[in-house]
Amino acid sequence: VAVAAVSYGMLLAVALSAAIQAYGRPFPSLFVDPFGDFSNVHLPAWGIARLDLRAMDHLVAIDHRPLDAGTSPVEALEARLSGSSAGSTVPLTFERGDARTEVTAAIRRLGSDELWLFFGVYVLFGIATLWLGLVVLHAAPRGSGARAYAAFSTSGAVFFATFFDYHTTRWMSPVFAAMTAAVPLTALWVAADFPRHSPRTRPLRLALAVVGVPVAILVTAAAWRGWDIRALRAGVNFLVPVSLAVVALSMAARLARSEGLDRLRIRSAFFGVCMAPAVVSLGYVVTAFSNTPLFHLLLPFAMFLVPAAIGRSFLRHDIVESRAVLRPHILVWPAAVFGGLVGGFTLWCGLKLLAIDQSVVIVLALLAAAVAATASWRYGRLRLFAARSRFQPTIEELANELAELREPAEIASTLRALILRWLPTPDVEVRFASTEAAGEAIEGSGARWSESRSEILVPMRFASEDLGLLAVKPKHGQALYTTEDLRLLETMAALAAVALHNAHALHEVQALRALERAASREETRLKLDAFSAEMAHEMAYSVNYFRYLLRELGRSSSVDAEELDVGQEELERLEGMLAQLRRVQARPLELR
Repeated sequence: VAVAAVSYGMLLAVALSAAIQAYGRPFPSLFVDPFGDFSNVHLPAWGIARLDLRAMDHLVAIDHRPLDAGTSPVEALEARLSGSSAGSTVPLTFERGDARTEVTAAIRRLGSDELWLFFGVYVLFGIATLWLGLVVLHAAPRGSGARAYAAFSTSGAVFFATFFDYHTTRWMSPVFAAMTAAVPLTALWVAADFPRHSPRTRPLRLALAVVGVPVAILVTAAAWRGWDIRALRAGVNFLVPVSLAVVALSMAARLARSEGLDRLRIRSAFFGVCMAPAVVSLGYVVTAFSNTPLFHLLLPFAMFLVPAAIGRSFLRHDIVESRAVLRPHILVWPAAVFGGLVGGFTLWCGLKLLAIDQSVVIVLALLAAAVAATASWRYGRLRLFAARSRFQPTIEELANELAELREPAEIASTLRALILRWLPTPDVEVRFASTEAAGEAIEGSGARWSESRSEILVPMRFASEDLGLLAVKPKHGQALYTTEDLRLLETMAALAAVALHNAHALHEVQALRALERAASREETRLKLDAFSAEMAHEMAYSVNYFRYLLRELGRSSSVDAEELDVGQEELERLEGMLAQLRRVQARPLELR
């Protein structure tokens, strides 16, 4: 992808240099291709529609003087026009079969109108076409459909970039000739392999390799060496609308056979793909029979319809099954540049019709380009990457709600409900680290695709502790996720991880408190047991002594004074123990 982008940038630099050199060069109000044939590429202001000329009419005489054999008609015409002033005329004679047509062509100079339309517009659509192709190829580099689509987009982009040079300076005429063959061949490749490889189309791919590649090489060599293989060039030119029609028919056949999600994907691209051959065919027929320059004015718009329709289906339904994640620098910034160029060019064309001063036109066009670029950037951000800006209240709401929850099941339920509220996905599953499925899937530090499960996995991690993960199913219609979606999911997963950590910590604190209460109860029970045992022992001693005195009194009528003193002491000790028991009863123990 990077090599293709850099190579195309170098090609554009060469094409721009050629366009600058061609600016102001005299030409006979018509284009003659490197083979000396009349080209239908023209503007209405040139007045060619009234001339009886058709595409591939061959230039055979200038100023009524036939060209010598072996003389290049283009070089002879350039030599004749060198130094000619605008407004003068030059007689030209074209040959069609056995008939000859003489025209008196008014000499003009290549100006800003020709440069902007046949170089600016074509390059503009070429950049957009290449950008869409490389985005899809970057997302699914191994998909046969993505490679076919990228090849078609690349050949179309190179065709657009070399279009003006082919009709003016001819620095890169072999490259343009190669692309006239590559565009229909890659279109047929798209018909065979898009959106995915099919065994039924193997004969078509084989024919493209066996026949198409040699034809492309021969056309390129003919432009390089100056060989005029008219029949081959005419056939290749006619193959462009035919190949686009084959793409449309192929998509129609796939649409008829498909069902479910595949049908939704193909249907989303079907209209744009079918419009391309219709527009090209209309322009081709009108131009062929009326000399109205409709074909080449519509060509960049028509050819762009195919990559644009497929690109739309890629964004909305992932038609190449890439599982890619959209990033702003891939989509938003190129769209802003493209929108700015389109806006500036559109206003420039409108102001040119009003005959306003050139400097004013340039200033207003630049302002329009800046406004259009800003609007395109903002629209792209809001349309494709709106998750964080539009759903920031959801984050705040989630943080507040999770702070009040104490049970993991409640946290999971709240998180799932809020994600389903803003994300167009059929289901979200919260898996805790204790489950086997989560334990096998928690890897990495951020959101990622799980190819085996076809879902987005977002770890819930707090302080290097894996607490679980979010398992998010693909969006409705297989629309692509964006980096903003993943960042928002990661933020929600982080908030949920904090809530889960707090819930676990609270449960641990509660468990410790319960353990402390149990230990306190046991300690109190042991103290009471020891106290009661001691009291029982002391009281038992006193009771036994009084029992002894009673037995002695039963045997004799008197006891000695020493025994009475001991009895008095035991009685006092019993009174002391009763006093202690009263104090314990007055201040009951608090069991925590």
